[in-house]
Amino acid sequence: MLVRHQKNDDNNNQLTTEAFYDYAKHVFDYAVESILNAEDDYTKPYQNQNRVPTTCLFKSRVIVNEKLVDAVFADQYINANGFVMPNGVRYYLTQTPIPTETDAKFWFMIAQIRANAIVFLCGEDEVSKSEDIVIKKEQYGGYFPRRVNKTLKFSNGVEVTNVRCKYRRSKGVTVDTDRGLFEELPNGQENTVWKFSHSFEHYTYIGWSKDTPPLNTEHIRKMMSLLKNVKRVVVHCSDGAGRSGTFAGKQHFGSAYL
Repeated sequence: MLVRHQKNDDNNNQLTTEAFYDYAKHVFDYAVESILNAEDDYTKPYQNQNRVPTTCLFKSRVIVNEKLVDAVFADQYINANGFVMPNGVRYYLTQTPIPTETDAKFWFMIAQIRANAIVFLCGEDEVSKSEDIVIKKEQYGGYFPRRVNKTLKFSNGVEVTNVRCKYRRSKGVTVDTDRGLFEELPNGQENTVWKFSHSFEHYTYIGWSKDTPPLNTEHIRKMMSLLKNVKRVVVHCSDGAGRSGTFAGKQHFGSAYL
């Protein structure tokens, strides 16, 4: 399920890519300014749960259900922010889960907000060649199984299973859609577990490396079109800021450049 992309040297596409990159830089600069003005005291105790310092804005942060605190986690913090688009769709921006630190909490958040889709934006250098995991274990941790019927187990009774895969191809580019299922969430009572399942779709776009524009903005548009009727979307890149913020910003502001 490794997704590979081929560069398109078409001049028109190159111009579109440059325009998208200019837009991305504008959005990212705005995000950085907001980050620097955030409430530093809030995030300082949780730096072990942050890939980069102070990227979780206080007012729009996602708060883990208090019933899970003490029974499951030591705190309600997760580096994630939620926003409502003009059309009522909810977008959540977060960092790629940190192994043994935030991977289980990431999945609890997915269930808590009832996410319908997860979008992972990355470059090919960030993706593992293994069949079993989506991203390099030594860099980001294998948080989602790539093979059908493969299950990954995390701490606190969280299990994630890939129950279906389908592929979409366009001009040599593959955008994959996975459907996952996980179960066994504590109900807040000590030594008891409440089992239930939650289904979602997992989208991986491999063609957007850190600090660069995407290889082909047409593929970004196609992914966005797949999400147009999805009500709750979680978007993440490595740090949950640059690429994730640009993707969500494009959805918010419409087709200004694309």
